[in-house]
Amino acid sequence: MKFALVLPIFISSAAAFAPSSLKTASTSLNAAYPEVNGWTADENAFCAGLPGALAPVGEFDPLNFLEDLPVQEIKRYREAEVTHGRVSMLACIGYLVAEKFHPLFNGEINGPANSHLAQVQEISPFFFAWLVTAIAISEFGRARTGWEEPVEALKKNADVEGKTWLSKLNDDYYPGDIGFDPLGIKSNAAYPEVNGWTADENAFCAGLPGALAPVGEFDPLNFLEDLPVQEIKRYREAEVTHGRVSMLACIGYLVAEKFHPLFNGEVTGPANTHLAQVQEIAPFFFAFLVTAIAVSEFGRARTGWEEPVDAIKKNADVEGKTWLSKLNLGAARTGWEEPVDAIKKNADVEGKTWLSKLNDDYYPGDIGFDPLGIKPTDGEEFATMATKELQHGRLAMIGAMGMIVQEQVSGAPLF
Repeated sequence: MKFALVLPIFISSAAAFAPSSLKTASTSLNAAYPEVNGWTADENAFCAGLPGALAPVGEFDPLNFLEDLPVQEIKRYREAEVTHGRVSMLACIGYLVAEKFHPLFNGEINGPANSHLAQVQEISPFFFAWLVTAIAISEFGRARTGWEEPVEALKKNADVEGKTWLSKLNDDYYPGDIGFDPLGIKSNAAYPEVNGWTADENAFCAGLPGALAPVGEFDPLNFLEDLPVQEIKRYREAEVTHGRVSMLACIGYLVAEKFHPLFNGEVTGPANTHLAQVQEIAPFFFAFLVTAIAVSEFGRARTGWEEPVDAIKKNADVEGKTWLSKLNLGAARTGWEEPVDAIKKNADVEGKTWLSKLNDDYYPGDIGFDPLGIKPTDGEEFATMATKELQHGRLAMIGAMGMIVQEQVSGAPLF
């Protein structure tokens, strides 16, 4: 039956047979081309570095279609090639099968497969209309996944190559990868590369920088033992954040006890008491300070963490992870486990405690704040800078703790 030819065409638009992953070693943080499915566009490589050139043919382009083409156009060519290839593979199956096996429409569809679609339109106009609608919907879905919105594309047309209306593929879209993988056969890296780092479950601290000689892989209390990558990222996020706060605190202790130009010099004595004095002398300023901290923390959460609604939705996929939602088998105490027990169990599975799921493409501590533009664009250089920050932060945490305790015990300023 011809419908068996056309139905595969419909399916092919959605059935994105997962593209093979090509893991490319890359430490560049150049934002021009993001890494997608292990591929980072290379303007100087054949076909921008996309896979597909095999021996003995190799880099086959006898008519020079790719000559001087920008990456955007190369991606469009590959998108067309992959899509037509999928349609053709399913069409071949349709031709081979449909002329011998056509159970629908009481066997009224017969003859050459080329005529099947016309026969379907005549025998069952409703089915034909449904088929056309299904193909249109799947193509619309493909466009929504891979292409920029028309309005955005039109805005960029004046400035960017490959700008014909409706033709701008999203920068983070891999040609042909529309996200349809019902069998879970897509072969790609479990963790995306971020700032030159790709999480390695078998490496110390998931491969994050920070382990230096002579101490090396320092974890005497085995905090990292059997921890999933998600939890390691949360630990590192906490370490970096506390380190930054401590570095500022050390500066505050060293400076504020000798130099305090605000509030007409009314804030005096040990630094431990300064905040309470500010609250008493200038309650409005204190409220502003608390609000500013809250806003910055909210911004950090919005940058690094998944939205609560998304995290809660994902909780439904794993047992014993949504807070207060784990039912006891014996239905004791109204059926639910104690909140404490449910929360403890949450630690066993990644991405399941409410508000604790860091985004997969978020690097711990990188909240996008770089007013001086000092963030390195090379992965190795970034790792070096991150390590320096960690070391200073670790020292500052110890130093701040010493200053706080000393003033608390002595009741006198440090200097």
